[in-house]
Amino acid sequence: MDFFKKMALDSAATLIVGVVAFALTLAITLDLFAALVILVLFIFLSVLAQSFSRGWLFLLGMALLLPPIKLAQTELWIHNSFFIILGIVGIMAVSFGREKIWWGRTGLYFLGMILYLGLLLFISLSPQVKSSNELKILSFTVLIYFSLQIALSHFFQTQKRIKRFFLVLVVIGSLHSVFGLASFWLSWQNSLGMGVTPIKKETMIFRDVNFEINGFLSDSYYSWLGSNALAPLLLITITVTLGLIIILVEKSKQPTLFSEKKEEEEAFLAAKGVDQRAIQKSKKKQLMDSVYLTRTGVAIKKRIVDLSSKKNWKREYDESIFNSRIFLILLLLIQILALILTFSHTILIILVTGIFIMGTLLRSKSLLSFAATLIIILALIFPGFQSSLSSESEANFQSWVAGYERIKENYVLGKGLVPINEPFAPANERIFNSYLFIWENAGLIGLLLFILTLLIYFWETRAVYIRSDGWQRIWLIVVLSIFSQFILLGFTSNVLLFGPAAIVFWMLAGVVNNLKERKFVFKGWKQK
Repeated sequence: MDFFKKMALDSAATLIVGVVAFALTLAITLDLFAALVILVLFIFLSVLAQSFSRGWLFLLGMALLLPPIKLAQTELWIHNSFFIILGIVGIMAVSFGREKIWWGRTGLYFLGMILYLGLLLFISLSPQVKSSNELKILSFTVLIYFSLQIALSHFFQTQKRIKRFFLVLVVIGSLHSVFGLASFWLSWQNSLGMGVTPIKKETMIFRDVNFEINGFLSDSYYSWLGSNALAPLLLITITVTLGLIIILVEKSKQPTLFSEKKEEEEAFLAAKGVDQRAIQKSKKKQLMDSVYLTRTGVAIKKRIVDLSSKKNWKREYDESIFNSRIFLILLLLIQILALILTFSHTILIILVTGIFIMGTLLRSKSLLSFAATLIIILALIFPGFQSSLSSESEANFQSWVAGYERIKENYVLGKGLVPINEPFAPANERIFNSYLFIWENAGLIGLLLFILTLLIYFWETRAVYIRSDGWQRIWLIVVLSIFSQFILLGFTSNVLLFGPAAIVFWMLAGVVNNLKERKFVFKGWKQK
């Protein structure tokens, strides 16, 4: 609260100008949404002037919370415009700052995809061929992801920022959920499609409905995703909330004096710029051991002082409501209930799969029991859960077959480029499979580049996971779980390519990239 009070005082002029701009825009255009966007941007400038990380996260939160809103009822959406601003701000911060850009191999493969898609669009300038709308949107989307990758190389360089990023995701998922639950109770939808979306009839033990909730998102995403846009976003936020709860459980355990000995040793070796194996083989091993013991003794002494001080880590850690297990469990239940009311039965099964993965990697019987309990609850709430899941699976399979029939006509180059006199497939026949969608619009080369990018994403996450321990390992398990869930979701929708959840999915690659380069970022929960 002190930060926001200080921001209000220091940025009073900017905020006043924002309020005036809001009033003038509303009076001139009579467009409430456009006026609100102007006000949000002025607030962003005020927050950014006080803190780069908070300003960045504020704009990110708005982009994930209100993407259906248009600027002055044109085709420029908040989802696109805000993320373009985020990319520009991040690239400028990197350009004018001293921080090193952590490209990572994932970013390099993204660059390869951009160059290839750019080549296809360049070819489409020829008078003999034309490019599909899907290819143009796909190229623009990948460019946004790449710019965010560069921006995140600056943003995710401290653990405090990474912690705030995960907390923002929890807040966004919770706000969507609360709004969605209220919309479900009132059967409400506004002119932008926020609230509920009409679908086939669903039978629940307490109510029959003809709609699904989408939170603050709209039903317009369905034509691109082929699924509810809120469900994959909640899949991420639920997994992150579980990660926060697990860390709180670990924090509740009494810390031991030598719990960070291994981390101290690794930090010392990294500071000396030598490899541990080389030291073990060195003739000067005894000398290095004595130096290490001296450093460890200093670190232990400092830790004793920290633990015995009045302002210890527990008091600092308990200052936020997000450090309450009861509060986080409440948010978790709200998000799970909202996910249930999206009636995305396939995603519900994938959520359980992700929890099983987390439980297995953490060797947690509680998580495995929670996943099993969730399956039982779903079977009780939906009398026809199995039949609904079967019908979804059958529809997905039919979509794959139909998509492949179109792709096999030109499986090497795809159908993103066609002769000028050849029509494109209608939008209502769009493929709802991330891999087949890439194959159809970018050809076999585009598909191979996309799969290689995903493989590098996984391989780098796995490599950091193997070398990690403690709380850093918990967060990497969260990322691995989300990655596994979205790989499966890619077969049933275009969630790897479009929508708010896709943005977050590729942002997590930036987190992993920074953890790889800065392996001690999660050494402690609070900023050292």
